[in-house]
Amino acid sequence: MRKFIVTTLLILLITLSACDSTKNSERILFVGKGQDTVEINTVWKDAGAWLEYGDMIVEADTNDTVDTTVLGLYKVEYTLIRDDISYSGERYVVVVDQTKPVITLNLGIDTINLGESWTDTGATVTDNSGEILTITIEGSVDSDTLGEYQITYSVEDSSGNVQVKTRYINIIE
Repeated sequence: MRKFIVTTLLILLITLSACDSTKNSERILFVGKGQDTVEINTVWKDAGAWLEYGDMIVEADTNDTVDTTVLGLYKVEYTLIRDDISYSGERYVVVVDQTKPVITLNLGIDTINLGESWTDTGATVTDNSGEILTITIEGSVDSDTLGEYQITYSVEDSSGNVQVKTRYINIIE
């Protein structure tokens, strides 16, 4: 039984060596690590793939694209045929949204005299994803009581990025 295992292992090694010797050191390589994660609505630069063929470098082709306006996972496949041998490689690119929305407080009068009415001028929000987001407003102002009050504006985009901004209102004599 030992002879059978050794013989099988020897045949497997010879077969692997024979297969490897037909290709020599030819293979598809990726440029560096490539950019496998890209922020939504930014530019993804394809690092490409190529074949080392002796002293030559031959670039591989792809018809795949990455739509950076849509969140998700994209597969980019590269192919190259050289001397009737087909080579292929692939890269996965993830389009993500890791940027918080931006809340901008609208200008207003936030210091008023006791008994005067205060008007919330609100806030606006923008997000790199282009989503239409709704601001949640919390807090209240009692203009008949001296003190500092806080109005909190918060928003969350569909990727879970949260932003909070606070407006301070002072009631003075």
